Parts: sequence; structure tokens; C-alpha cells
Amino acid sequence: MANLNNINVSTLFGSQSGLSGMLSDYNTIRSGSYKKLLKSYYSSAEALSGTSTAKTSNVIDKLLEEKRNPKVSAEQTKTNALLDSSVSNLKSSLATLSKEKSYEDTSEIKASLKNFVTAYNSAIENSKKTTNHAISSNLANAKEVVEEHANELKEIGINLNKDGSLSIDTKKLDTVDMTKVKNLFDTTDALGFGSKLTSRINRASYYTTGSASTANNDAGAVANETKTSAKDLKSSIDAVLAEDLFDKSGDVITSTVKDFIKNYNDTITAAKNSINSGVASNLSTLLSKTNANATELSTIGISVSYDGKLSMDEAKFGDSDSGIAKYVLTNYAKSIQTNASLVNFYASSQSGTSTGYNSSGAYSPSDLVSNMYSSIG
Repeated sequence: MANLNNINVSTLFGSQSGLSGMLSDYNTIRSGSYKKLLKSYYSSAEALSGTSTAKTSNVIDKLLEEKRNPKVSAEQTKTNALLDSSVSNLKSSLATLSKEKSYEDTSEIKASLKNFVTAYNSAIENSKKTTNHAISSNLANAKEVVEEHANELKEIGINLNKDGSLSIDTKKLDTVDMTKVKNLFDTTDALGFGSKLTSRINRASYYTTGSASTANNDAGAVANETKTSAKDLKSSIDAVLAEDLFDKSGDVITSTVKDFIKNYNDTITAAKNSINSGVASNLSTLLSKTNANATELSTIGISVSYDGKLSMDEAKFGDSDSGIAKYVLTNYAKSIQTNASLVNFYASSQSGTSTGYNSSGAYSPSDLVSNMYSSIG
């Protein structure tokens, strides 16, 4: 572009991208250099063109405001709105497919499967173009779940295409065994397709327009609940791992293990509702490790339920050999100790995450750079 009084216009509006570019913009605005450059540029441009200076101040004010509160384009706003809608539809279709009552009407299930495919394709496509990273990151995780269970989806007439989209095999859908569909979308199996996909879509839906305020409040409550229960779980794991536990009376041992089981179950219940990816990741690992230890735990009277929670048969536990009980519980407690600590850590640090752009197209107030821009007087 042409230079005016040795001021390069491209320097004015910046060519940097990412956090470093925005920080540079911030410093330029805060120091007053940006406004000086604008004034110099517009006075030079007007001198060359002979135009009036009456509107210069308004133009500069508008440009400064745009720098402080960047807006997305109309096209991007439309994309974000379409993403919101598709995530909402996807969540709705998954809710229908997970309800046992829905399977009383075969036509309703088939329609829900078609809605699921349509909404999923729309969500994935729009997530590639959205500015809302909070939604797109959770949809990326959802996409991984779908890919992981592609063979099971194919069995019920849903094919995974090379481009990552889904398509319906209408012939197979017409003759599909509804029991397979019901089992696949069941959300009570903590490690199953339905549970994993629904949790990711639910987390994505927290960041859709219109639910952000409620979501932030809900997320804070869930974070506090998860943090508290995980902290208690950490303490009860330490108690189970205490060297002298099995030197104590049977009542003390049973009480300690019951306390551990309660805190474990409370953590599972709270963490399942978390929108924090760190909590979700460590919860998944914790559930997998519990499932891997299920057989050994059953030998001392501790059962793992379908949703990953624990329960104790006190009589069987009391009759167990203390050496075996100590060995099983020590190995299991050690295996989940780190993940329990990380659930607590991520729940404690959940606040302050960016949710992308808000409904008007401006950066979310929780965004670091936007907070800095907002502080400019």
C-alpha cells in the first residue's frame, strides 16, 4: 500500500495474528500511539484528497472501538448461529435415542436416527468454520467417539464417510434390530458410545448462545461440587493406603473403605456433569481403571456397577482374607490416585476459560485479550 508521510497503512491495521499480535495491538492502543497514527494517517489522506476533517474524530473513535471489541463478520455470525442450532438438535436426538420409552415407537426411533445424522453432519461442518473454540473442541472429541464406534454404527445402518460425515443406509435401517440401537445409545454404560457421545455434546451445548449465562452458573456449581468430592476422595485414598490400616479392627477397616466408596461415587456423579475437558479426560481414565480392577474387587465384596460406581457387600468384605483385601485395595487405590488428584486440580482451575465469541460477535469477556482491551479508558 502507498505511504503517506512515511506512515504505512498496513502497519496501522496490523498484519500480526494470534495472541502476540493482539498483545501488540493492546500495547499500541494503551500507549496512545495507535490514535496518533490514525490521526496522522487521516490528516495526510485528507490533505491529499481535499476532503473535510469534520468526520475524522468519529472515524478514529469507531476504529478504536473496533480494536477494543472486535466483531465477527455477518457470515461468521450466521455460522455460529447454525452451529448453535445443530448442537441443540443433536442433543435433542440423543436424548430421544437414550430413552427406553422411545423404543415403543419404531418410527420415532428411525426418525431420531435420521435427525441425529443430519444434526451431527451440520455440527461437524460448522465447527470447522466457527470462532467458538469451546464448542468446536468438544465436537472434535465427539468426532473421535464416532470414529471409534464406526463399526457399531454401521451395524444399525449409519455409515461413516471418508470426509468424516455420516450417512444413512435406508435398507439396513428398515430392518435394523432395535435392541442394537437401544444398546448403542444407552447412556447408563459409562464407557459406552451413548454415554461418551452425550457427555461431549452436553459440554458443547453449554457454550451455545442463550445458554451461556446459565451455563456459567451451572458450571461453577458443578466445579465446586466436583472439587469438594474429589478432594474428599483424595483423602480417603490416602486413608486406604495407610500402612497401618489393616492392623486396625475390622469395623475401622470397613468404615474406611465405605468412606472411600462414598467419596468415589460422589466424585463420579459430580464430574460427569463437568464441562471441563481436564475433568472429563481424567474421569474417563478413572472409570477405565475401575473397570479394569472389577474382577479383583469382586473377590473382596466390592462391585462395579454399569455406570462405573462402586458398592460393597459388607458381609463378604468382612469374610475376606485381610492380606488379599489389602493387596487388592492398595493396587486399585494407587492406580486411580493420580487421576483423582487431577480431577480435583482441573475442577479447582475451571474458571477463566474462554468461550469464544458472544451472541453480538464480540470476544467473550472471559477472553484474556478482550479483558485487557476492556480495561482501556
